[in-house]
Amino acid sequence: MAESGPADRIVRFGVFAVDLRAGELHRQGLKIKLQEKPFQVLALLLEHPGGVVTREELQQRLWPGDTFVDFEHSLNIAVAKLREALGDSADIPRYVETLPRRGYRFIAPVEGQEQAVAEPRTRLQPVWIGVLAVVTLVVLVAAWFVFLRPAPALTESDHILLADWVNHTGDPIFEGTLKQGLAVKLEESPFLSIVSDQQVRETLRLMERSPDEPITAEVGQEICQREGVKAMIVGEIAALGSSYVITLNALDCHSGDSLAREQAQAISKEEVLDALDQAASAVRRKLGESLASIEKFDTPLGEATTSSLAALQVYSRGRAAFFRGERLQALRFFEQAIELDPNFAIAYRRAAVQYRNAGERTKGREYAKKALSLHERVSERERVVIRAYYYVSEGDLPKAIEAYEHFTQTYPRAAGAHNNLGIRYEHYGQYEKALESTLRAIALAPEPRDHQYANAARQYMALNRLAEAKAPLKEAIAKGVGALSIRRGLYRVAFLEGDAGGMQRQVEAAKGKSWEYRMVRLEARAAAYFGKLREARELYQRAIEL
Repeated sequence: MAESGPADRIVRFGVFAVDLRAGELHRQGLKIKLQEKPFQVLALLLEHPGGVVTREELQQRLWPGDTFVDFEHSLNIAVAKLREALGDSADIPRYVETLPRRGYRFIAPVEGQEQAVAEPRTRLQPVWIGVLAVVTLVVLVAAWFVFLRPAPALTESDHILLADWVNHTGDPIFEGTLKQGLAVKLEESPFLSIVSDQQVRETLRLMERSPDEPITAEVGQEICQREGVKAMIVGEIAALGSSYVITLNALDCHSGDSLAREQAQAISKEEVLDALDQAASAVRRKLGESLASIEKFDTPLGEATTSSLAALQVYSRGRAAFFRGERLQALRFFEQAIELDPNFAIAYRRAAVQYRNAGERTKGREYAKKALSLHERVSERERVVIRAYYYVSEGDLPKAIEAYEHFTQTYPRAAGAHNNLGIRYEHYGQYEKALESTLRAIALAPEPRDHQYANAARQYMALNRLAEAKAPLKEAIAKGVGALSIRRGLYRVAFLEGDAGGMQRQVEAAKGKSWEYRMVRLEARAAAYFGKLREARELYQRAIEL
């Protein structure tokens, strides 16, 4: 019999199994979503377990037609996505080790599946009959878990969109309030990933809709299909005499089928948040989160946010104002929420951010410190956010980095946490780590933001890798997110390369935009650098007029 080739094998390592022929990655019997290129990188590494696979070999095998710049960026993203699927870390790798400027090495023990050949036996001793019975039972139980047990509705790579609630009660106190409470409850889960409000607003703009349009089930389904989101949760509240009924329904965005549905009843308005708490925990379990995870990350909503419906509603209005760009109005709402509940830790943290952004750093530090003093009352996710932000506001970079590292370890799929960690590494001069974190953020985000691409480009520049710095910026423009940060990044690369034409193209691209003045100001700085002081003064004056 001919020996089967590598492509016919199932390779195992740790809790993972790789079916090389089917192109599938499984974790403890469950299929994990992994895109084609990251899987091909994994397969190539598994061909040489323990050995170095060079970047040149990766390019020749997997990206033969790409330019060096495109290949480098694509490889970095593919490895980041592979590590995300494996739950691996570049700093403390268990599976994929980076060898700077050389390539990668698969360092975990690897087992190829072997087919046992049994020798004929004429008689089994009683003890072996008992062993065989036990083994058979174990195999049957394992088969049930792997093949017969219903697969979880979601995997760790799926995202969820939250629709606006359907309020059948007519009571305005529930408008925006319950959606905010549900978001806090679901965001505490390391298993689930919620599409951010900012991403929803940006998608609505691309759909040529108002960014403030209510997310009905119909609008939500369109957003899901556009962004590749797996599921959407629609919440409803109805009055039943003096009681209230909460309904949560998680829908498959493609088929419209219900993935998980749960109801809970509150005997009074004051107990509505408790009912929401109960329903949300049940839905998390039905969507596939383990019981151990829910027990660990299941802070009651009254502690995670506030027990006051009025305070939670005002807080949700503050968040809405923030995303509309109405920062002063947002601060007023957060202050009002604090007045309604002086122990509302999340509101203190949000207010601290607004004060800091407005230049009132003393007030911002005061509120960040107050949030920290209350951080034991919040969810685990908000707890690490409050701690990280406090150290940022205090200017304590080592502790801020430590806090964000803890954040990314606890919530490894939180793209924003990886992005913020990258910024802190950058401020600390650790540019390799900064770039690694930023590329991880880009790989995790359902649709990366312009500032993430800009951060990656800036970190490439700090490492003097100018050619590579262009790739994320060009990718952002190709995806239609060529805002100020992207054009400014391309301007700076052109400046460093001495490319006057490239600089001018970015200035031209900014004309007529709301941020044109900022590009003109950048142009003025460049003129001053070259000693063209009169031209610099004229450009500064033009920036002021704009």
